[in-house]
Amino acid sequence: MPKKNRTYYYLALLLGLIFHANTSFFTFEKTYDAFVHIFFAQHYAESWFSTWSYKWYTGFATISYPPLVHQSIAIFSKFIGLKLGFLLWSTIMVLVYIRGVYKFSEILVGEKYAGYAALMAPFAPSFVEALHIFGQLPSLTGVAFLLNALPQVYKWFRFLRYRYLFTGFSLLACTTCAHHVTTIFGMVFFILPIMGLAVIDRACDLNGVKIDRLKLPMFLKEVFVGIPRAIVFGMTVIAITLTFVFPYWYWSATDPINQISIPHGSRDSFIEVMSSGLVFFAIPWCILLLALPFIFQKMFSKRLIFFGLSFSLAFVLGTGGTTPIPILLLGENAFNILTLDRFTFWASIMALPFWGVFIFELSEGSLKKYIIDRTNKLSHTFVFSFVFAIIIICNILIANIGFFKSTQPDKIDIDPIVKFLEMDQHDNWRYLTLGFGDQMAWLSANTKALSVDGNYHSARRLPEMTVRAVERLENAKYSGMSGLTALQQFISNADKFNLKYIFSNDKFYEPILYFSGWSKVRKLDNNIDIWEKKDVAPLPKLLPYKSIPKYQSIMWGILPIASLVILFLVCIFRKVYNLKEDRLVDDIDNSSQNWHFHITWMFVLFFGIMFFLIKSAQVYGEQNSKDNVVNAYFNALDFKEFSKAYTFFHHNNKPELEEYLIQLSLEDGMLASYTKLKNLEISYTETIESKTFAHIKANWDSSVKSYTSYHSFELVKEAEKWFINYPYEKSIIPPNQYFNTPSIDWKNQGRRSVVIDQTDRRDELDRPEVFISEANLIRKDTAIYLVGMIVNTDNVPAYITINGVLLDENNDKILDYNCRDIAKFRLMPKESTPFRIDFQDAYKQTFIFNESNAIKLEDPSGFLLNVKSMVTDEQMYTHYGINNIKLSDDSISGELINSGTKEISIPQILTTYYNHDQKLIWVEPKYLDSGVRPQRSKSFEFANEDLSDKKIIAEGLSENLFINGISRDFMNSYIEVDRLKSRENLKVRIFVNPFVPTK
Repeated sequence: MPKKNRTYYYLALLLGLIFHANTSFFTFEKTYDAFVHIFFAQHYAESWFSTWSYKWYTGFATISYPPLVHQSIAIFSKFIGLKLGFLLWSTIMVLVYIRGVYKFSEILVGEKYAGYAALMAPFAPSFVEALHIFGQLPSLTGVAFLLNALPQVYKWFRFLRYRYLFTGFSLLACTTCAHHVTTIFGMVFFILPIMGLAVIDRACDLNGVKIDRLKLPMFLKEVFVGIPRAIVFGMTVIAITLTFVFPYWYWSATDPINQISIPHGSRDSFIEVMSSGLVFFAIPWCILLLALPFIFQKMFSKRLIFFGLSFSLAFVLGTGGTTPIPILLLGENAFNILTLDRFTFWASIMALPFWGVFIFELSEGSLKKYIIDRTNKLSHTFVFSFVFAIIIICNILIANIGFFKSTQPDKIDIDPIVKFLEMDQHDNWRYLTLGFGDQMAWLSANTKALSVDGNYHSARRLPEMTVRAVERLENAKYSGMSGLTALQQFISNADKFNLKYIFSNDKFYEPILYFSGWSKVRKLDNNIDIWEKKDVAPLPKLLPYKSIPKYQSIMWGILPIASLVILFLVCIFRKVYNLKEDRLVDDIDNSSQNWHFHITWMFVLFFGIMFFLIKSAQVYGEQNSKDNVVNAYFNALDFKEFSKAYTFFHHNNKPELEEYLIQLSLEDGMLASYTKLKNLEISYTETIESKTFAHIKANWDSSVKSYTSYHSFELVKEAEKWFINYPYEKSIIPPNQYFNTPSIDWKNQGRRSVVIDQTDRRDELDRPEVFISEANLIRKDTAIYLVGMIVNTDNVPAYITINGVLLDENNDKILDYNCRDIAKFRLMPKESTPFRIDFQDAYKQTFIFNESNAIKLEDPSGFLLNVKSMVTDEQMYTHYGINNIKLSDDSISGELINSGTKEISIPQILTTYYNHDQKLIWVEPKYLDSGVRPQRSKSFEFANEDLSDKKIIAEGLSENLFINGISRDFMNSYIEVDRLKSRENLKVRIFVNPFVPTK
């Protein structure tokens, strides 16, 4: 290595160490994947040879991810902890990566330019993004080892010295053990081109000619000679890939992934979805776009033609759904499984040697001379400073992108949660987190408690998750109703998963928890809410797991780390024997480079981007157009940025900020606090130059259902900005400004005694008596539902769970399912509730991937209904009523009255419909979109249900209705007072289920 290159190389290592090691301390906790890899590392630190973890998904195979990175962090964690172990390994890989770029560049562009390529390597935008935004340490580790392996592969095919072959194999073994995908695709995008390059150079050597004199027959002759070597090499790499992570391939074959594809931004059209284009194209390429024509030109030179083809293919595949080419090349199945940003990452890494050439020529080469000859030194200084300023600014912005747009929730102190799970044997049940982001993995790494969720979707096998395009339950709201439906499968059927506790960091999920029968227990010191599901059995002592042969567990625990040890021994051997390196290639020639074109491209691109940004700011500025101000206002409401929303009101009629915030709080309810905006539909009437009326149809997702709200705003234009005239009127205050209401409090005192180890739970009170007054199995088209009525006949409040089982003609179970949110799960003494169980959701998740064995839902011949009850001391709000009910042929209307002292934030109205025989045939839930304040009333109206498509196919009898495991025959019957509202053939009863949030 020439002295000057050595200086640049060591400077690159120093810069990489300073920049990334320091920055990682502040960024790694906000990345997407860092805590996931720390979680896996904790697993190996705790049980090195274990290939199964119970902590996620009710159990999953840890052999689903190559373990080298995780096992290395696990070793470090024994001395410095998990987080510092992660940072130490990432720092080591930064240095290995820089060395790889240097050695890789020596092959492609020569020693003179390799030093500059190494200098640019730490500041490659794609590398900075992968490390500081994505936290993809295994991918970076795989690329780092692969880049170091490529020179060894090249030297073997060119010089045929076995020391290069053995070194290359040891590096590829480490690549596989870190990230097998990098080895698989690396064979196509890196190793095949490097083999072709080696054959070209060897042909030049054997024929004694330069590359410009090399003829096609010379090249083809060497190709045919080298084919046997290439076949043996390829088969050996395949054998290494299969052997070192053999348990992974065994798992893949015996337990293949079978799930709905999860959407990923890298598959979007970057033109239509500009945010995806920013993250998966603009940021990873960034500054390299200035030299993109130069890079293409150099790669498509005669010597580097194979790399040019590989680079072009990776570049195109990385554009995702922007063009139809990637899906045509990969096929629809692979396109929907792969995350295509990996191709952009690999293409940008291939471009680094040529980016180094460009910077060299700008710094001290022919480009510098070109600029000075045609202008002066000051111009060169300006261009040089301009390029390096962009490099510095881009790296600072990319590494700190979380400062501008949060990619994760604020840091959560997990200690209170860990302590809660450890006390009173709370870890005998499973838990779930909501709104934690990737910090859920950090919680899992610090507790022995088990979660039904997880953060590595390729390993999950629960049908409730695999049948929907949702990555994890924790962030279900970002997957729309598909994600929320998946979440509801777990919270409604909590007993199936032994799920008792939910830790919520997001108010959005409160309605679905409440209406599914969950109770808010308390708020921890870190402001995390604990929700509890009553009457859930603890985990069994023995949990199922999928075992693998013992020899595979041993292989998994030994071979990956052994690959690293083998690499160290090979390096030591070469160092001890001081084996002489063969000279590689001459530096590429840039003397005839068309610098005029490249400089023009650089400035046209830069000023074109600046022009686009300025025009975008003008076009998409929040108040530059009517559409923009409406969208900006609703987006501010969506993200609960109420102070920002306030700024869009016109100053002539807007109230004080405090009054506006109070007004919002008074209009609480589903749309105000518990929804996520999907889209807006805007139309205008009575438009003049500076004033118009906007009519907005807003579509929202709440945790329980989708909503549509309608709004009318008057918009005015002033000083080239559009404003909204404040639309709210002052609220009417009831005459009774101070009032109180009597209440009855319940307390489950129990018979607990204070002990030092744990709370004694052998003191459950007798289960209150409830009665199933009616239950009917209903067919609606091809779907099956179970509807009925349950009454609390006891003198204490009851919490109930409702489970239905469909039976075939042999009385064998087809499937079972719990009641979701269509029931009141908390009943006061003598209070009744209707319920409805929708079997269609259970059917989908049971048979979606096994349609050949699917049982038609028209076929059930009977059912079982199991109702469980337990005493509850949860405070229930009872100060409400229904008044002025009116039935018409088309609709039902009435007035919900809140006579108490608390706000009913979300009222749910359950309407029961009866046929002409007064048999219960349907239960329909309706959620009002806003709350009802104390001492107020709210009118409602909704359309009648069509009963013509609903048919009773089985009625509940004593032998198939069970209460706390006892047949209804042995329960005291209860006759309800007839409260049917009738109109000709329409007979209904209306129930109210109020959600009153607790502080």
